[in-house]
Amino acid sequence: REMQRLAETPVSPRMLERSKQQLKGSIVLGLESSSSRMQRLGRVELTFGREVPIAEVVDEIEDVTAEDVRAVAEALFAPERLSTVTILPEDE
Repeated sequence: REMQRLAETPVSPRMLERSKQQLKGSIVLGLESSSSRMQRLGRVELTFGREVPIAEVVDEIEDVTAEDVRAVAEALFAPERLSTVTILPEDE
């Protein structure tokens, strides 16, 4: 139900802002250790083929709108793309 709601209704401005702040905070905290920094640089280089400065990432996060979130959720959570898995104990 929550995924469907996200796909149908844009998130509130408050929730969008909280999410952006949390994401930016996680990125900054990830820069505290050398190994995390190196992993980020390697991942970004493999993904984008170039260094992506943190300032650019933060700017892109700030540019995200509630409608952007809704549109991505609509594409990702389309009923035809979802699966259901049920895990039961072996004896059942």
